[in-house]
Parts: sequence; structure tokens; C-alpha cells
Amino acid sequence: DAYREVVIVEARAGAGDALVAVLREAHLPNRALLRVPVDAVAERAAVVAVLGDKGLLPGTQATAYVCEQGRCERPTAEPAVLAGQLGAVTAL
Repeated sequence: DAYREVVIVEARAGAGDALVAVLREAHLPNRALLRVPVDAVAERAAVVAVLGDKGLLPGTQATAYVCEQGRCERPTAEPAVLAGQLGAVTAL
């Protein structure tokens, strides 16, 4: 299995709990999860390259990014969309 990175950007602590719940239900043995407050993304991107310029989708409290080998799916705030992305991530 390829190594996957899932980034969840949150407006406030706990805002991404529904997205994290989807990740916990998925079988992804080779993955890294990063939960980052939106106001800390730029600072932490200097150390963790996958953060790049990720942020919140307009009007959302949490946004998830599923990445594999440096390529990311479209960001989503919807748990059902995230579940689909996790299932299809190896097709990237």
C-alpha cells in the first residue's frame, strides 16, 4: 500500500471530529493524520511540507485533504466525500 497523508484543517479545536471519525473507520495502515488549526498552517508548513498552503473551504469549520505521493484529492468538508476519497486514494 502507498503511504497516505490526511490533513484536517480546523477553524477551532474539535471542528474536524466528524472527518476524523471517517478516517478512523477506514482501513489505511500506511497513513499519517495531521490536524492543524487554520491559523497555524503557514507556520507549520515550514516544517511539514504537505501542509503547503492548505486552508478551510469557504463557509466551513473543517476541511480535509487526502494526499498520496505528493498529489492531493480535492479538499472536502463532507464526511461522505472524504470516505469516498479514502476508498479511491490508490487511484491517484
